[in-house]
This record gives sequence, C-alpha cells and structure tokens, in this order.
Amino acid sequence: MNPIIQQLVNTRINQVTGSELYQYAKQYGVSVKPEQAEAIAKRVRGKNINIFDDGERKKALRSDPLSRTRP
Repeated sequence: MNPIIQQLVNTRINQVTGSELYQYAKQYGVSVKPEQAEAIAKRVRGKNINIFDDGERKKALRSDPLSRTRP
C-alpha cells in the first residue's frame, strides 16, 4: 500500500473516538457494542500505532492482564 495512504490511515486511527469507531463498525457490518468501541478507541488513541504492522497491531489490542485484577 502507498506509504502516504498508510500514514493517513494511521493518523486517523490514532485520533478516532469511540463513537466514530462504533459508526465505522456499523457501516462495515462489524458487530461491536458502543462500550467496546470506546474501549478500543481509548486503547489506540494517541499511541501512534502503525496499524499495518502485525506486531504493533497485536500489541495494541492485546488485553491488559492487570485489568482482570482491578476492581
């Protein structure tokens, strides 16, 4: 993919809000709850993740092991 397009997509991903992500999910037929969309957006927002890099993408979306122990 063109590096300029990748940069544009990565910039957009790193600025997405939960409501925007939820709208994109509905638009493309992805089943997600608004709370899930917000959680995903919080996890990636502002992290400068390269969504086209498998390792970075997996690391960004991997669940936080400490979240299971927090009240």
